[in-house]
Amino acid sequence: MKRIAALLLTLCLLSAACVPVFAGVKDDLVFTEDTYFNPKGAFLAYNSITVKAGVTVTIDKEAGFEIMNKLIVEPGGRLICSGVGKGQFNFAMKNRGSVVEGVDLYYPLRQEGDRITYELIPEPFVDTWTNSSAWNEMNPQFKWNEEAGGWCLIWSIAGNPFNAKLYHTARDMEAAENAAKKLRGLGLMKGVSEEDGVVNFDLGRPATRAEGLTMLIRLLGKEEEALAGSWTHPFTDAGWADKYIGYAYENGLTKGQSATVFGSGDTVTAQQYMTFLLRALQYDDSQNQIYGQALELAGAAGIMRTDEDAFEVCVNNFWRADMAVASLRALGCKTPSGKTLADVLGIELIKAGN
Repeated sequence: MKRIAALLLTLCLLSAACVPVFAGVKDDLVFTEDTYFNPKGAFLAYNSITVKAGVTVTIDKEAGFEIMNKLIVEPGGRLICSGVGKGQFNFAMKNRGSVVEGVDLYYPLRQEGDRITYELIPEPFVDTWTNSSAWNEMNPQFKWNEEAGGWCLIWSIAGNPFNAKLYHTARDMEAAENAAKKLRGLGLMKGVSEEDGVVNFDLGRPATRAEGLTMLIRLLGKEEEALAGSWTHPFTDAGWADKYIGYAYENGLTKGQSATVFGSGDTVTAQQYMTFLLRALQYDDSQNQIYGQALELAGAAGIMRTDEDAFEVCVNNFWRADMAVASLRALGCKTPSGKTLADVLGIELIKAGN
C-alpha cells in the first residue's frame, strides 16, 4: 500500500476528469483529500508520500511509482488499488533508512497448488530488508493482490528476507552443506563457484528443473554417456544443460513443459524431484504413475522424513539444500534388486563420509 501511496503522488484529484501527468523524481507528496491516482503510464519517484488521517487514496491498476524515503499513512487513512492489473510500487531501499508507517504490506509465505498464502510483514519492514545481506541491494516491489486485499511483495516464496529466518530455521543448513560436500566428493553435485578452495553450492535458493534433471542423470550413472553423446531435442531453452536434456529426452526421461519449452530455469518442485529420485531407484514408472504419489513414496523410502519440521517448507519451496539432502539419502535407499542406489553406482558411502 505504501508503494501505492507513492503512485498517488501527482493527482491531487483536481477533478475526476482532469488528472495531471508527471514524470521524473518529485519531492514530497501529501494527500489531504480522497484521491484517485492515474498517472497515465508515467512511472514517478517521490522523496516521500503521506496520506493524511481519514483520507483514501486509490491507485489506478495500471499505475507505477517509487518511494525514495518515507511512506506514511496516518490513522484512518487508506492506500488501495482500483483492481487487478499491472499497478505496483517500489521502495528505493539502496538509500537505506526508509520509513514505512500505517500501511499493511504482505509477503508470500507458502504455496499449495495454485493457492498462495500471504503473511503480514512486521513493521518496520525496512529493518528486515536492509539487514539481509543477500537482498540489501534489491528494491522491494509490491503489487496489489485482490485475494489478499493488500499490497504483496513481488518475490519468490523462498527468495525474500522475510522468509529467510523461517526457512533457514526449518532447514538444517549445516547438514545440507555437509551433504553437498559428500555428493561433490562422489562426483554427483557441483558448486556454482569456487574461491580459495571454498566451494559455493548456493544452497539457499530454489533448485531449477535443469539442475534436478542433471542430478537424476548423475544418479543413474549416465553423466559420462550424456556428455559424450550427440543428442537432439525440440527445446529452445536448454542452455548449459543441453546435453543432459538431450540425453533425457531421447531416453524417455522427460517430455518438457511443452513442445518447445523444457523450463530449464523454472523451479523444480519437491514432487518433481522426488519423482526423479524414485526413477533413479528403479521404481516402475512405465505408466507415469509415480508423480501423483511421489511425496508419499519418498517418505516411505526414507528419502523425505515426513516427521521433520522442515517437511512443509521443503515441499512448498524446494531448495538446492533440500536437493542435496534428499539425494544423499537416496543413495542409501534400496532398489527392487535389494541393492542400495550407492551399490548400483559402485559408490562406497562410508568412504564418502556418510
